[in-house]
Amino acid sequence: MVVLLVTIKWLMDPREFKFGKLLLGAETPRNREFENHIIEDARAEAAAARADAAAANGKAAKVETWVHNLEIKFEEFQRRMLALESGSCSGPSRHNSHPHYDADFDNQLTDEDV
Repeated sequence: MVVLLVTIKWLMDPREFKFGKLLLGAETPRNREFENHIIEDARAEAAAARADAAAANGKAAKVETWVHNLEIKFEEFQRRMLALESGSCSGPSRHNSHPHYDADFDNQLTDEDV
């Protein structure tokens, strides 16, 4: 029972025992180097992620501008098509809108009408 308690206490805080102090003293510089290496890697990954995010934001802004321009062009196209449909499908006005339309020629009687 005593050995178990000592082992648990040593696992919880090894600095209280001489062996634990020796072990910690030997591993401390190596642990710090390892921790510093992990920190440097994490910082490099974070910097790369920030650079990727900035590039993605730049591309997203360009795409938003492109989409906005397409929306404007599409709205113009819809207005033109609506104007053509409403102006050109209303019977005689359709013919009047043509530059070569001759209203006098259209009113002449044909042989079938006689």
